Amino acid sequence: MSILHTVRSRLTGGDSMQAAPLNELAADPSVRLQVELREVIAALLQAQTPEAQAEIYQTVAQELRESGVTYGQLQTALCAIYPDNRADAQLITDSLAACGYGRWSTTTATTVIQADIEKQPSSPGSFQTAPASIATALPPTYSGQIDYYEGSLLAETIAGGAFSAAIVGAPKAGASTLMRAFIWSMIYEPLTIKPGICILDCRCGYWQGLDTLPGVVTPIAVSDMEAVSAIATKIEAIYNEIEERQRLLRSKGRFGANHQWKPYLLGIDGWGEVMAYLANRTPKQIEDDEVLKPMFTRLRYILAQGPDVGVSCLITARAHDRILPDNRSLEETQVLLLGRFTESYMGGYGPLDRAINDKAQLPGHSDRARLMALLNQSKQLGQPVIVSLSGRPRMTRLPDLSEHNHHDFARAYSRFKPY
Repeated sequence: MSILHTVRSRLTGGDSMQAAPLNELAADPSVRLQVELREVIAALLQAQTPEAQAEIYQTVAQELRESGVTYGQLQTALCAIYPDNRADAQLITDSLAACGYGRWSTTTATTVIQADIEKQPSSPGSFQTAPASIATALPPTYSGQIDYYEGSLLAETIAGGAFSAAIVGAPKAGASTLMRAFIWSMIYEPLTIKPGICILDCRCGYWQGLDTLPGVVTPIAVSDMEAVSAIATKIEAIYNEIEERQRLLRSKGRFGANHQWKPYLLGIDGWGEVMAYLANRTPKQIEDDEVLKPMFTRLRYILAQGPDVGVSCLITARAHDRILPDNRSLEETQVLLLGRFTESYMGGYGPLDRAINDKAQLPGHSDRARLMALLNQSKQLGQPVIVSLSGRPRMTRLPDLSEHNHHDFARAYSRFKPY
């Protein structure tokens, strides 16, 4: 029986769950131990009370002794899990030592554990109840428990006015719906100035009537370089608009800070299709291409500089590491990742899984462990979630956006007076 199965049986009070054979987790015993320890750490992060965490430590300590895992093997596995954070590894070994598993522990060849350990009679070699001190010797969590972020990531994104955001999600995960929610927030707000909207639709989506208005929605099927050139032309036009606004800002001097910019939104729904079409291009080929190099350079500029002069940019992508060829100039761009059950592989949580496990994106192990614990919980509950990797990484429940499917965007947009 695996460590993970023992922990789950302990928490559920039964042995109804079928344990996956150890050889299905990994062929190498050392790798297998790392896999199971990662799951145990996730269970510790999900525990609601210090007492529940102490109970997990007791169960794991017993399993480690009886499965024949030596102290050195445990240390090696924890060092692999915490390569740059030895303090967390030490907390785990100290807590296990308090439960009777340490350098002095004797191992046996037993691999089967009774379902209810509390009913086993005490013996000189068995562990005793963990002292109260181990309740504080835990991996870093939020006061012993972990939960969703209670704020609204959507409201926070648009709170400062113009913004740049990249929505990352698997097909049918809701990226286009979230984009429509952002657009509705611009249309619904009681603004005195009619916002400019330019939507490049690479997915042939539904736009609540906006596609009936001239010059608002441009459908582009990304099937050849001619389509990519059309997208590059639109991006060039927005780039020129930003440069013109910046020249106006410089001409006003110190009075430019009070200038009221006309709101403008560039939305590219299906930017992931563009990146997928160009996936076989090497960075050198993109650098030498007279269409692609200016397009990516201009888009970086729009994302970074546009909000300063009232120009928002919103794009949808399939992967966090394929928003741009090298993801430069994304420091000021809000990256929002969606996860929800779909018919696709991994249930629509694949892009979110990869982003959380990307050490370049999330260098802190505690952040990755915390978000992964929440993600595992969300999968079990079928809870759609949205994650922000900008600033402090946080995950919140994805609100119900279906109400936007009933709004008449075209009518609301037409009520504005011309600028």
